[in-house]
Amino acid sequence: VYTSLPPVIDAVEENGVASNVEFSAYPNPCENSLTLIQSNNQVDKVTMQVIDVTGRVVMSDVFWSAKHTLDTTNLPGGFYTVLLERKGQTHSVKFVKK
Repeated sequence: VYTSLPPVIDAVEENGVASNVEFSAYPNPCENSLTLIQSNNQVDKVTMQVIDVTGRVVMSDVFWSAKHTLDTTNLPGGFYTVLLERKGQTHSVKFVKK
């Protein structure tokens, strides 16, 4: 069964901060936590999934704040993508866990 995925807006990393028009994430790379910030400190419902390089969802959450901190302590080192759905749009931020 194939499903249609919404278009994803990718992030660009600069000076250890991954960001796109809607979200920023720091520190990148991270060790025990990763902080996500919505642009303009907007407070909207955000549905979040953290996906590993195999495509497996390793963490998910819903939050209603402009700033959200993920506990990444139990994630193994590697590359991850955070998918963030806000107001019908899906955004992605990539990060590295040390």
